[in-house]
Amino acid sequence: TISGDDLVMGTNTSGAALIGDGSRFNPVAISGAITIGSNGAATLATINTTDKVSGAAIQVDGATDGTSITLADTDKVIVDDNGDTKHINVSQIKTYVASTAPSGASATQSTDKTTTVNIDKYTGKITTHDQALGANTEVNFTLTNSVIGADDVVVVGHRSGGNLGDYLIQAHSMGSGSCEISIRNLTSGSLSQALVINFVVIKGSDS
Repeated sequence: TISGDDLVMGTNTSGAALIGDGSRFNPVAISGAITIGSNGAATLATINTTDKVSGAAIQVDGATDGTSITLADTDKVIVDDNGDTKHINVSQIKTYVASTAPSGASATQSTDKTTTVNIDKYTGKITTHDQALGANTEVNFTLTNSVIGADDVVVVGHRSGGNLGDYLIQAHSMGSGSCEISIRNLTSGSLSQALVINFVVIKGSDS
């Protein structure tokens, strides 16, 4: 029966649509991720079926700008975990970064203060030989280090051994895999001390 704009059938299911099955139309209730109310309003349910939405179709440009927020450990980030989309806490990123941060190493110089030292790390501690170094005399030794590049900067510091101001310690002549470290006795007398030197490699723009 058709009355005005209404089609009245033997069945009249709320939220149903007429769907053709090849020979006739029947009222079928819309279900699944989308439902339709009797007023025609569609409701989209949470999509939880695997691969329902392609990653290429996801755009975040329209989301609220978060550049001014302060990240907290409980804030969440979406990641692709070997093909599975998951959310993780920011605290997990902090743990990962800490676990992959460059670690240091130490080495002790043998024979004399010109003996080459090898530490293949971004940071390290070198203990020199206690060979006597004459007044106002400079000695050099090579630090071989696979992370050093020619455009890098190696910063050294006198950690212990001897008095503050007795020595001038500098890193120079950076090359691919090594640099030179010079030690100068600034005093007026000979010094026979094992010096502990800290270093850190700062990567240059072309390294």
